[in-house]
Amino acid sequence: MVIDFATGFWFRREGPSLIFGMRNPVEPVGFSIDIDWDFFIGELAPAACRRMPALGETGIARAQAGLHSDTPDRVAVLGETLEVGDFYLACGFSGHGFMHSPAVGRVITDLILDGVVSPDVTALRPDRFWRGEPGGESAFI
Repeated sequence: MVIDFATGFWFRREGPSLIFGMRNPVEPVGFSIDIDWDFFIGELAPAACRRMPALGETGIARAQAGLHSDTPDRVAVLGETLEVGDFYLACGFSGHGFMHSPAVGRVITDLILDGVVSPDVTALRPDRFWRGEPGGESAFI
């Protein structure tokens, strides 16, 4: 996978094809999975052609839009909730949950069984939002 962090444009090979995308930073919060062709033409296509000029000469087989499970600080949530004891969260991976699932499964298992893990994931605790801890991801796609 190749990511242009300046624009958020990304692409990767998908069998004999190429899959690519880019987050619309002004997309309203919600559950719409409609394709925004104005964004595609005005923002995504120019970013794609700057990164890979050959894309300007190719066709598009199909398009789709999807949803992300984002948190306010754009960082995943891992750990036990304070409000409900013995209730653990592992969410907010912004579409990357499947890739992270083996490591996250190990982390949550260790938290439940031992209460501690390596690496230290205290910065990902659910209560960070109420404590006002600084943080956040700057390279967000």
